[in-house]
Amino acid sequence: MLASVVERTIDTWYDEKGTPPAKREEMNGFRPNCLQAKAGYKARPLDGIWAAGPFLHNGSVPSLFDLLSPLSERPKTFCLGLRSYDPVKVGYKTDCAEGTFTVDTGIPGNTNVGHEFRGTGSGGSGIIGRGLSEQERWDLVEFLKTL
Repeated sequence: MLASVVERTIDTWYDEKGTPPAKREEMNGFRPNCLQAKAGYKARPLDGIWAAGPFLHNGSVPSLFDLLSPLSERPKTFCLGLRSYDPVKVGYKTDCAEGTFTVDTGIPGNTNVGHEFRGTGSGGSGIIGRGLSEQERWDLVEFLKTL
């Protein structure tokens, strides 16, 4: 029922804005509106996401802002161990100090690739949506702080 309500709401917005089908696909991240993903990873709920960093399955992205950023802008190394919270980027502060250790995303198993918002196309290869402007990334971070 929820999926149906969401889809009707989205379709109504697209219709009111005159959004063409190809643009709708892009804005939907080239994924169907479904509550239960088929044969794939079921994402965790977003409640309290602001307190769940570092992100990705291996903890290789320190903040939500970094996660929404292109790979080229994600930190290549950062320190963990102080439990310092970054309320601006939402996640770990990446300062290094005595007692911390450095996460190097260049080491196999520590990579921070995939799950990327980049360009257009049909998804695949870890691309989960269109590229986001810096302002869109900050806007999303502010929204996620409310969850």
